[in-house]
Formats: sequence, C-alpha cells, structure tokens
Amino acid sequence: MRLWAVGQAEAVQRSLGLFAQPQLATEGLFPQFYFFDCHSCHRGIDDQPNRPRKFEVNPGRPMPFGLPPYNDENIIMLSAVAQVLAPGQAGAFDAASRQFHTAMGQGRPQAVAAAGKLRAAASALSSAMAARGANPDSAFAVIDAIAGRAISPRFTDYTGSAQAVMGVDTLLNALVREGRITVGAAAGIRAQVNRAYAAVASPTSYDPPAFRAALGQAARSIEALR
Repeated sequence: MRLWAVGQAEAVQRSLGLFAQPQLATEGLFPQFYFFDCHSCHRGIDDQPNRPRKFEVNPGRPMPFGLPPYNDENIIMLSAVAQVLAPGQAGAFDAASRQFHTAMGQGRPQAVAAAGKLRAAASALSSAMAARGANPDSAFAVIDAIAGRAISPRFTDYTGSAQAVMGVDTLLNALVREGRITVGAAAGIRAQVNRAYAAVASPTSYDPPAFRAALGQAARSIEALR
C-alpha cells in the first residue's frame, strides 16, 4: 500500500514538473494535450435540444465551464490517501490542488506558479508516506476514503474513475497478500469490484453516477471484511 501511495505522489510530481517546462507545455498555438484529461471533452456530440448532458461540474476543480481540465487522476488519488496516511498535510495539498485548477483559467504564468506549489505539496506527502510505519488497517481506510463523501463527487470523468477502481483493486490485493482478507473472502466480493470495472469499461459508455454507485458498493463490501 505504501508503494502505491508514494507512487501516486511521484506521478503528480512528474506530471507537474514536465508541465512547468515551456518547451513541453505547448505545441505552437495549442497547449500540449498530454497534460489534459481528454475524456472530459471527448463525449457524445449532439446539437438536439433534448440531448442528455453527461458533463458534471467537478467540485475539486474551481474553473470556468468548458475549460479543458488538467488530468488530475493521480491528484485525486493522492487527496484520498493523504486523508489517511498524512492527515496533517492533506488540507494543504487540497488547497494547492484547487489553486492550481483555478490558475489554469487565468494564464500560463499563474498556472506554472501554482503547479510549483502543488508539486512541493506532493513531494512533502511522498516523503511523509515513505517514512510512515505500517498499519494493518490503513488499506481499509484508504479504500473507504477513495469511495467516501469527500472524494467520490470528484469522479466526474472517465480517467479519474478508472484510476480509482484500479486503486481499490490494488489495495484489496494487498490486503489479501498481507493476510488481512482471505482469498475466499476476496473472491466472494469480486462481483462488486467487477461491476465498478464494468462502469469504466469504455469511455464512450461511462456514466458518472453509475460508476460512483458501483465503486461505493465495492468499497462497502471490502469494509465489511475488516
């Protein structure tokens, strides 16, 4: 679990470090799309007045409607894990995350400055989590945080949701390896985990409310085995 958690922090640092480099962040007139969440924009296009709207406002991104968001899949996971493994630093990280998303709508100088602050907060979390001692119940708590009220509303897009179900599955496997959950018990709740995977089987069929419901059920089933 600690390896997975530190990996999330390192992924955030790597992405923001690349974004801060002018020669990498833009391609001529356009931004380098590597840094953005493509699936937040690539949705069904229909100009009929009764078309269903799949877009949801993301509470973790205080930014103008229609602005392409930064790919924050690892940022969301790090916010969840920080609640459990480094609660004293979680608030500062979340504040830096919101500031960064806000700055993306203000201009590149503001975004780069905010990226530096968020990267520093991620680095501090990485060091704190790497030095943390083992706690058998931490993986349960992180799974609960991922599907909890603070984080779950941020699963409005395909990419972050796919990262979430993979994270839950990774932590479930860690609990089995550590003997906290038996192989048989894990197999018994595999159907719930697979439903969460099915909800992100394709970006074209992704439905945010359906995914959040499936992830929540999987997390509750895992918690029942604690």
